[in-house]
Amino acid sequence: MRVGVIGLRMGLHLADWCRKVGLEVVAACDRDPERRAVARAQLPEAVLVEQWQELLEHRLDGVVLANDFDEHAPLAIAFLDRGVHVLSESAACVDAAEGERLIAAADRSSATYSFAENYVAHPHVRLLRQAIEAGELGRISLIEADYLHGMSPDEVAGLIGDPAHWRGRIAPTAYCTHTVSPILALTKAWPVEVSAFSVDEADPRAAVVMAVRLSTGALALTRHGFLQGEADSHWSWISVRGTKALAESVRTTGERSWSIRVRTESWAAPEGHAHEEERTPPPFTLAGEPVARGAEGTVRILRAFRATMAHGEPPLVPVRPAVAASLVGVAQRGVPRQRFSPDPSTRHDKRPDGPQTTDPRQQCTQVAQHHRAVHQPPEAMVRHHHPLRGRLNWLENQADRRDGQRGTAGAGRVVGVVPAGGSGDTDANPRRRATSLRGPTGVGCHRVRGQDRLHVAAAAARLPSVMRKGPG
Repeated sequence: MRVGVIGLRMGLHLADWCRKVGLEVVAACDRDPERRAVARAQLPEAVLVEQWQELLEHRLDGVVLANDFDEHAPLAIAFLDRGVHVLSESAACVDAAEGERLIAAADRSSATYSFAENYVAHPHVRLLRQAIEAGELGRISLIEADYLHGMSPDEVAGLIGDPAHWRGRIAPTAYCTHTVSPILALTKAWPVEVSAFSVDEADPRAAVVMAVRLSTGALALTRHGFLQGEADSHWSWISVRGTKALAESVRTTGERSWSIRVRTESWAAPEGHAHEEERTPPPFTLAGEPVARGAEGTVRILRAFRATMAHGEPPLVPVRPAVAASLVGVAQRGVPRQRFSPDPSTRHDKRPDGPQTTDPRQQCTQVAQHHRAVHQPPEAMVRHHHPLRGRLNWLENQADRRDGQRGTAGAGRVVGVVPAGGSGDTDANPRRRATSLRGPTGVGCHRVRGQDRLHVAAAAARLPSVMRKGPG
């Protein structure tokens, strides 16, 4: 299978693994001439170009998108429209409108979209999935995930303070898929609502904590960014608490960090007393050679991409979970009014401003979506109405009934943004009114009862209808 690679920082590393899993790298692209020069030695047979559009004219079976974090979707859409299979790095999209366009492109294309979220396929995540699927944990009630970097303050400042680097221009909540994607994969759930908090108000961009309500009713807590004390520079830790047992990756150094600890409570254990064990993932090899634990997820993602292109296997992480995970971290970014609205069959307020009904089942809360330019003033905000979280069960029943009539496979939902600048005609309850704030992070804040909190969303916005056609 012939593939191209776009973005030769991370992409050069992926190109090396592409060849090891049996893919032929025939073309590569980067705007930086120095990176192209380095790639020329490693990819002597590949055509190297400066503009990604040039690769649209090459005969490619697939393309690997490893360009900047916030620039993937337009390229993915262009290649899908050419019938080229896409493997995209994180993030899948930067706002809901872009996510909707990406899903529509994947649906109409003869090719497939795969998300290169390697943390879904890491050894400890696979062990956790096995325990969950075996029913050992019971119903999942709480799941936590960390993706943390232990770096010096100077290193952190040089990274997130550099406007020329994508980390310097994204919201501190945005780089969340290494935690959220494994959570969605393990729970087989959609995100319903999310609230995000800066860890340290003195350094609000360094690290965030997010609380995500899942469609199963479980709560997910994620931490990502730059915090000290972790054993690895790209630390991943996951804990899953069920109604019968706990399973979590071992928080230690070295090989054991890929193992998991499973504890079953005495009342749920067949032997009548609490049982605890540590499980180690089996060795993983490629062409007879052992694969380092940290590279295992990458290898599995690329092998799955090859199987998708060559044999029609389903993507390991398809487009809808990719978009859902990405939107959790960027839900405050805006979309045109006509592009982000509830399914018309569930929308009870036909006006752009203010509910028209007193029926408690049809109450809505005002949702503010910022435009793509994060620092735009409040006047540039567009307002939408989405079902209130407290009425979600009734709405789910309506959606499930519709989906059953259509023969579709589920009613996924995605987050919206909390009210930012509530006005008297949007919510009669003064306890729910909010005051719009702007902080040094460039992400909107929401003041409730005197407490400031960084937010990306807290409204149960319906997932755009194109995302509700099934898990793919």
